Amino acid sequence: MGLSNEERLEKIYFSLWRMTQADRLKRLRRTYDYDELVKLLENLWPAFLGSSGNGLFWLLGSGDTNEVMDKPTLFSIAICGNRSRGVKDSLEEMAEERRKEVEALPESDERKKQLERMDLCDYQCNYHPELEGILRRNAPELADVYAIYQDCENIRYALNRYRDDFAQQGEELASLVANILGACFNIFTTDSRVREAWYTHQIANRAVYQRIDPEDTVVKIWRQGGLHHSVGIGVHGLDELHDYWAKKIQPKQKLSTEERVLATLWLLKRRFHYEHQLKDMLKLLKQHNKQNPKDRVSLTKVEQMFRKHNAPAHEDYEGRSSSTVEYCRLAEQTVARNWEQPKPKKKGKKK
Repeated sequence: MGLSNEERLEKIYFSLWRMTQADRLKRLRRTYDYDELVKLLENLWPAFLGSSGNGLFWLLGSGDTNEVMDKPTLFSIAICGNRSRGVKDSLEEMAEERRKEVEALPESDERKKQLERMDLCDYQCNYHPELEGILRRNAPELADVYAIYQDCENIRYALNRYRDDFAQQGEELASLVANILGACFNIFTTDSRVREAWYTHQIANRAVYQRIDPEDTVVKIWRQGGLHHSVGIGVHGLDELHDYWAKKIQPKQKLSTEERVLATLWLLKRRFHYEHQLKDMLKLLKQHNKQNPKDRVSLTKVEQMFRKHNAPAHEDYEGRSSSTVEYCRLAEQTVARNWEQPKPKKKGKKK
């Protein structure tokens, strides 16, 4: 698919805009390890705008004075640029139109079923755990680094889509972006939380989104409990995540529903600990077993795992008597930190 110079400029402008957001730079400055990255980011706009000169001004006029904004200036892209801002694409618009058509139908079981299917499809498309979201839950500064990496790739694609004058004029920006990618690589390599998030992301994707099916029981469990909000790092150590992924997830081309449910419980651990959550899960699984006799889920296994793996961890955590996993910057790995319990008061002797 071809890109016009206007589209290439739009990609670059909005990528630079996202990468240099004040809140993002503020978060990155809090971490001394990211000083080099911040300095590089601060040079992005000068590198980009400084290489373009003022020739376009005399040719096109100032962007804010043009009545028809059909030329790629900074102002016109800021006002009219929509592709990279996140405007809904045609498929999303079609889905919304279809939903309106269904909602306009008279009340019936079929109407209710169609809306439920649409909700589940929407959940699968828009709320599944993303790597950036998993990082943002526990390490927002790392999520920013990952987002910067993605925007760097976006800029490189726009610059190097064709070997033409546009690419040649952007060589200074391309060089700076390459240095930023190098800084991102250093962070990804030295901070084990990124690998933890990657394994977590892979397990979650296989457990929940192995197949796109609005009738899928595991997706219903995740959607009903809003479990995508609970996926993050810090629950399991890196070695534990790697072993689970390598032994129970990666070797299998397809996971059974039971394996996906057990993987969900294992992944969330103390973040899935309430009795009502278990009750809702078992209710959906009972319905699943009736409808899918060849893909039955052992309710006993599910409840046993919940009691052993999820609920006790929550009780210990609430009592601050067990260890919780934290990231140690000195050791550059996750470590278990033991919380000390308050010592019981000694009862005085009765006189």
